[in-house]
Amino acid sequence: MKVLVWTQMHGNEPTATMALIDLLNFLTHEDEYDPYRRALQQHFTILFIPMLNPDGAERFSRRNALNIDPNRDALRWQSAEMQIFRKEFDRFQPHWAFNLHDQRNFFSAGNTGRTATISFLAASENEERELTAVRRKSMQLIAGMWRGTQHLIPGHFGRYTDEFYPAALGEFFHIQKVPCVLIESGAYPDDPHRDMARKLNFCLILQALELIQSEGYTRENLQHYFDIPENGKNLFDLIIRNCRLVNGVKTIRADLGFMYQETVQENELVRKLILTDIGDLSYRHGIAEQEGGAVAGELQLDKPAHFHMKVSGKEVQFENGYRNEKHQSL
Repeated sequence: MKVLVWTQMHGNEPTATMALIDLLNFLTHEDEYDPYRRALQQHFTILFIPMLNPDGAERFSRRNALNIDPNRDALRWQSAEMQIFRKEFDRFQPHWAFNLHDQRNFFSAGNTGRTATISFLAASENEERELTAVRRKSMQLIAGMWRGTQHLIPGHFGRYTDEFYPAALGEFFHIQKVPCVLIESGAYPDDPHRDMARKLNFCLILQALELIQSEGYTRENLQHYFDIPENGKNLFDLIIRNCRLVNGVKTIRADLGFMYQETVQENELVRKLILTDIGDLSYRHGIAEQEGGAVAGELQLDKPAHFHMKVSGKEVQFENGYRNEKHQSL
């Protein structure tokens, strides 16, 4: 059984690449799990393609050196990395595929305040979104993967909607009659480097291999796939609630919503808080939340947070996207 696994086709989505290194370390190690490894080796030939978009990874960019989104280049195959990928696909002829990505922090597990730390998708094969035989296989495998791991972080799994994107890789695989599982790594509270998603990717791939080897996925009820909550977009990285804002002679109360902007500077991940919304956010959730106070200074949307706020007699400073004088992120 031949399995193809790739990561980081978007250069700023590195979580699964680290998980893949963890998996390779495990598969090449020697310890009490050797019988388990031998069983996998006897049943599978696995082709790993970590960091499919190295130019994007170097620039920490979704797009490649041509400014093309590789995940929208599975029709014309114009970019070098996608041409290589297609040649490997034709040469290897996989029976299963795993397409590993990162997703934005604002995705929630359903209409809740919980992060979608892992999201799945069995991509549509056509515009009608038919439940074709190959797509059903992917759905059944996802259902088994979810049921086997959801106890690790209950309530933090989601499922993407299935609009058809004809130039995307997941759709390409299903059109080619190869079942393909999309796994998206997302946020988890107090986990800025997505270590929880990294661990879950490791567990999910091993779970999937076990289900394929035993054909256990064939016994999965298709409804279990649809039981995974559909992703919402309910989250901010931070909400400061009930701030007092002075507007001329009038004082109003409003919530402030922030998202982190991530860049790489001198090989270090830099996270700055960007003010993305002001107003009534009572229907939204923050991965982190706090009560606000009187805000001094002009608030600029879609800019790094830069203002002062007095809370219970204490002054809190946001300067160029960092909190407090010491420039420490939340």
